[in-house]
Amino acid sequence: MWRIHGVDYDLRGLSRVHPGGSVAIDLVQGMDATDLFEQFHVRNEKHRALLSKYSVTQRAAAPVSAFHDDVKAMVREHFGTTSHKASPAHRWQMVVLCLAYASCWVGWWRGSIFVGGFCLPVVAWLVMTNASHDASHFAFSTTPLLNEAWLLAASPLLYSCASWYVQHCVSHHLHTNDPDNDADLQHHPFAKWHAKVDRRTTPAKNLAWHATAYLVATLNMSLVHPWKFVVVPLAKTILLGHPPFDDQTTKHHEAAFFRAADLVHRSGFFAKRPHRLVFALAAWVASLLFLVTPHLRFDLPRALALSLLPYALTSLVFMLVTQISHRRPASTMRRNPTFGAS
Repeated sequence: MWRIHGVDYDLRGLSRVHPGGSVAIDLVQGMDATDLFEQFHVRNEKHRALLSKYSVTQRAAAPVSAFHDDVKAMVREHFGTTSHKASPAHRWQMVVLCLAYASCWVGWWRGSIFVGGFCLPVVAWLVMTNASHDASHFAFSTTPLLNEAWLLAASPLLYSCASWYVQHCVSHHLHTNDPDNDADLQHHPFAKWHAKVDRRTTPAKNLAWHATAYLVATLNMSLVHPWKFVVVPLAKTILLGHPPFDDQTTKHHEAAFFRAADLVHRSGFFAKRPHRLVFALAAWVASLLFLVTPHLRFDLPRALALSLLPYALTSLVFMLVTQISHRRPASTMRRNPTFGAS
């Protein structure tokens, strides 16, 4: 079952025909899906009429706040009421960008530190922000499976497609800037990212932890997170019949990650769609090969530059974006004085 605004729905039939694909529906099976539903259906009301066909309870939906209605009206005024995917011009830009990306990989394979160590991570970042990220929000293509496949472009240098659903789509976008539930505030768990996060550390140590986070974040998301939050929990469940996580993880310094991952696993997100597990393993293996291959082909200094420098650069950009631009104190959207006036 899925619960949205206090009403229970059986969305198993909808997941097969849902224009956005089955990903979003599968992510929140068995839990309250209100926040995720509102996140993706803000521009018009046609989705609510379709949703009503799958209701299994007779009670009316819980009323939303006036603030919620105000924000929705502001979004519609700013962005319009029609959803859209990548435009033809944007798709052609991605073709050019992917050709540049491919040429960077050739340079990396040949051992060019400039192309493989500097150009490759920059172009990889552009591919991720213009395609993979949008695809994770089902906004790149009208073909759901293509959106899932585009997430693979974020590997091996940015993040694993599997852990990205856990960290970004479920944790960050449902609990933005919540110190207890937003995984983006626990990227490097020993650093204090938010004033309300309890980290007993000195300013000097906190600065040092921040510095390391800005160098290893994407390496962590590409190799450690998918192993810790996807592969190991699935192995425990499938091979041993154990729950994906134990109770101690709620007290862990990465509790937001564990909490979101536990919800995703309990929904059957990976278990019931085998291709997602295949994608996850492929992304993880690609990241592992990226680290190992240069050491099999080149001398140690060049190998270290080609295997670690790209992660350091993508980590730097990623952390600057997530920890600075995502946490601006005020919105730049113009406030319409008529909203909420009564």
